[in-house]
This record gives sequence, structure tokens and C-alpha cells, in this order.
Amino acid sequence: MEYRYQKDFPQGLKNVLLPREKFNPLPKYEDEAAWAAVPAKHREIVIQKAEEVLKLPVPRALASSYMKYYRSGVRDYDTNFYGAMRDALLYLTAAECMERKGRFMDALLDHVWALCETTTWVLPAHNWSGLEGYLNSPDGRPLADINDPQIDIIGATLAEYMAWVLYVMRSELDKISYLITERIEYELNKRIVEPFCNRRDEWWITTSTHNWHMWTASNCLAVVLLTETNPAKRAKAAELGLKYTEEYYRRFVSDGSNNEGAGYWVASAGSMYYALKLLQLASNGAIDHFDEPMVKNIIGYIRNTHINGREFYNYSYTTRYNTTLQGLDLYEMGLDVNDTSLMELGAHVYHYDGLSLPPEDHVYPLLRRILYTHTMEEITPKAPNVGFYWSERQQMMIAREKPGTPEGLFLGARGHNGYRHCHRDGGAFILYNNCTPVYIDLVAATYSRAVIDERYRHQHFACVPESHNAVTVNGTGHLPGRTTGAMSEELFLQGQKDNACTHSTAVDNGTEAVFTVDVGHLFPEESGVQRLTRTFTMDRAAGEVRVRQQVECDRESDICLHFMTCEKPELNDGICVGGTKLTYDTNFFTAAVEKFDYEDDPKIRHAWGDEIYRTTLIARAKTLDSTFTISKIAP
Repeated sequence: MEYRYQKDFPQGLKNVLLPREKFNPLPKYEDEAAWAAVPAKHREIVIQKAEEVLKLPVPRALASSYMKYYRSGVRDYDTNFYGAMRDALLYLTAAECMERKGRFMDALLDHVWALCETTTWVLPAHNWSGLEGYLNSPDGRPLADINDPQIDIIGATLAEYMAWVLYVMRSELDKISYLITERIEYELNKRIVEPFCNRRDEWWITTSTHNWHMWTASNCLAVVLLTETNPAKRAKAAELGLKYTEEYYRRFVSDGSNNEGAGYWVASAGSMYYALKLLQLASNGAIDHFDEPMVKNIIGYIRNTHINGREFYNYSYTTRYNTTLQGLDLYEMGLDVNDTSLMELGAHVYHYDGLSLPPEDHVYPLLRRILYTHTMEEITPKAPNVGFYWSERQQMMIAREKPGTPEGLFLGARGHNGYRHCHRDGGAFILYNNCTPVYIDLVAATYSRAVIDERYRHQHFACVPESHNAVTVNGTGHLPGRTTGAMSEELFLQGQKDNACTHSTAVDNGTEAVFTVDVGHLFPEESGVQRLTRTFTMDRAAGEVRVRQQVECDRESDICLHFMTCEKPELNDGICVGGTKLTYDTNFFTAAVEKFDYEDDPKIRHAWGDEIYRTTLIARAKTLDSTFTISKIAP
């Protein structure tokens, strides 16, 4: 690959980058006026969160806690250590900058020192670097090897948080002792700067379209730009960061669509944006890739999946309420890539619930939200409410009954593109009515080995077809398909979609949007399926959605259509739920409603409430050609 930065800067970046002492992307503690300008209501939020930290013990990385994932697959270390440490660093720093009384300094110092004393910043679930198979390794390591510093997404995130603490609070930390800043720099250099500059054996470096690639590279880049004083090393790291970023966006699928959903779009596309923003700031604008068409496509993709407020089409790893997508972030991304619709979406999300400070992969956007979110108050919110979107790469269509407004029916339907993080949801759909969920996707369950590990995830209750609004035959749904690579444009164009993916088409003539998906070839031979297609039609003139299923089997079979809802449906010559009625052939199908056992998963409960229901329409036939219609019930 010929890299743009090599053409733009044939002499390298050494003379392009600002030195560390002149790189000032955000206000430091000394800039009292900037911190004093934070509105009182936002100050209260941050200080309250910092006060909550003061009541808690400093997180400790116990060996037994670290080994829990290795022993049982449970991932509570993620929250109990990593999450608690990350949040404390942010809130204590920001609160001290605003209050300026020294009340939070000892706690900040304790957390910084504890993190420096911790053997590894890598999550237990990621402690397979260096093992054969990497993330798919059948083995693992119970504890970290202190002589082999690895970099995972979480270690890079904690390092980035430490680097920003050092950047913002250096003057105050030095008043306590120069040994503090010296120790932070030592740890960051050993754990991040040296490995990032000199190692090439980390799997995330070569897997360039996976979220790890940009998430890790952008945070490592931030650490170097915020801490490193050696011009040659700064330039080397920046060139690597830019190289990895170009590899990401040039090898990404051409429509910019994100396989892991709107939630991981922040970690993937958002991290790409973060890396490019850092380089733009660190070069006084000399490095600027926001004019690249693929950068625009990748960043702009998110507006196509928006439903309303914080709800986005929640396929793959996306939760119902996408708290990681923040108004100011979306607005500034849209500003940089000249995407007015994305800017409007940012204003809409901000005005939906104001300042929100959820867990974040990067400190930069969090600090910007604290300092500058109030500037969104004067911007008129206007969600794009995209009427039709079709991604061949995602095998996905989105159609809205009334484009440009949040009213009416919203349909999202999917095929299957063979990527490792797909659920077995080919031919599944979701439906909203006036922004209220009717037929739902459960979302990803709480992370554990059973959800993440490729050996188990496709049998997990949240990933199987009967937990989606999909079709099963003789108790069997489609198989996962290929487990690698479909998000790479190179692999996609090599025809891997034919081996691992569904075949689908979509068209919108203004009156009707139609999506057809052929998933039959992904069913196992023992299922008896010879053909299985679904055709979804958003009929805007009639104000209804029609779904046709055509199934051919080699024998008489049990053909089941599944429907997931967060409201108990009523069976009354159809399925009545969420202000809609699903009408089907009652002479051909029998219907059954059951309360769905979601194993009290907290992530799913938070999204959909305490009760979830599954309705199943069952037909006994060798062939099936049947259409059901979803229409609104008159109030």
C-alpha cells in the first residue's frame, strides 16, 4: 500500500509535529478561566461523581481476582478494577480542576500510584497475546508475565487516561513530588511507548479492520504525543499511528458500514476519528485526512442506523440505548468531515438528555464534553430520520414509513455477512412504531467467555436464531458461516460473501422499500432446508410492513417464525403488540406465546425490562409461501 503521509511528508513527520511543550489540545489545570466556565449544573455532576469515588476503596488488582476469568469465564474484573480505576482518574482530575481546593488530590494520587504498582493493565480476558491463536486460543494464561509487556485495548485505554492526568495535572503533581510524574512517565514508556514503537507481533496490528486496531493505536498515539519529548521517537510513533489509521480506512468496506453495530462504531470509527484529530492538532493542521472519502463514509455511517434519541438499530454488539454516542462528539465529527446531517444528529442527541458521561474509550472527548458541551445549547436539534439505507456489505436494509420524521413505522432487516461477531440472525428484523419498540433484538448479553469466545458464542441464548425475529426449521437455524474477515473489502471482493454470507438485494422506489434475503444455503444439511428466503416490504402508501417467507424442504418439516417483544402480546386473529397488529394465515399457522428466559442477564434487563416474550408461529409443511402483514392499530 502506498501511504498518503509518505507522499505528503516524504521527509517524515519529525519537523511537522509540535514539541510536547507546545502541544496543548485541551486546557490544563493552570487554565483556571476555562474550568471556571463550566456551567454549574455540569460542575455538580462531575463533583458528585468524584465525591462518590472518595467513599470507595482504591481498586486493587488481586491475583485471585485476575484469575477468575481464567477459571470460570466471569468478567467482573472489567468493572471492579478497570472500570473503577478509569472512572476515578477522570472524575478526580476534572473535579479538582473545577473546585481547586486540593480535596481530591490524595485520592487521585492513590489511584495513580496503585495503577503504577499493578503488574499489568491488560484485562484477564485478553491475556492471550503471544499464545497461538491469540483471541481464539483454546488456552489462556492465569496471570500476566511482567517481562513481556503486551498492549491490549484496555491497557492502552488506562495508559491514555494516565497520560491525560499527567498532561492536565502535571503542575499540581509536581508540587507534591517530582517522583510522581517521573513514575508515570516511566510506566507509560515501559508499557506503551516502547512496545508501540518497536513491536509488530501484536495481532491487532495486522487485523486492520477490527475495532482493536484503531482503539489501541489511537490511545497509544495519544500517550506518545502527550508524554514523549524525543522528536525522533514522537515522529516514529506518529508515523506508525498514521500508517495504522490509513490501513484501517483504506481496507474497510467501501460503504463505510460497521459490522459490530452502532455501539462498537465508537470504538472503531470513533477511534479512527480520534487518531486523526490528535494528529491534526499535533501538527497545527498540517496532517488532515478528514477530506478522504472513506473517512467520511466510515464516520457518516452512524446516522443511517439512527432510530430516535439514543436508540440505533441494535444489531451485533449494540445495546438498545447507545450511551457512548454523545451529542458534542457527533457534532464535531460532522463538522470536521463536512457532514451536516451528522452535525444535526449530534444536536438531537445532546438535546435528548444533555450532558452524559458514560464509560469512554478515550479521555479527550470526555474532557471536551465537560468543558464545552454547553455550547450545544444554542444549536437547533434535528435528527436526520433517514428514510432508506441499504448496505450490501452488512446485508442490511433500514426503511422508514415517513422519511424525515420520527413518526410511523421503522424497519430494520438483516442478512448475514459471515463476520465473526455476527449473531445467527440472517433474515431477522426489528420494528418500531412511533419510536416505540415492537419487535426487538435482545442485544448482546453481558460479556463473559460464553458470549465472546468463538467456541461458545453461537450457541449462547442471545445469539441463536430463535432469540431473534428469524426462522428456524426442524429446530435448526442457519449456521454462523465463516468466522473471519468479511469486513475487509479485499476479502469481500474475493467472493467470501458467496461462501459465508446470505445473498440479498434491496430497492426503494419512494412508495415501497423492498429487501430480499436468501439464507437457505447457510442451513445445515440435516435441517432439510433446500431454500429459505424472506422478503421485507415497507409499504409507505399503505402504512404497513409485509414479510414473505418462502421455504422449501426435502421433507415435511416444522417451520417456525419467531417474534421477540418486550410487551406481552395478545393473540386476537393476529398478534397485537405495541400499537400494531401482525396478521397471518390462522388456518396454516398455530401460535404460541411464552415468557422468555433471558437468564436474568443485567444488560438485557436494563435494555428491555423484567419481562420479555417470544411468540412463535408454527407450520407443518414441506413447502411454505406465506406473507404476514404488520399494520398500525387505530387509536
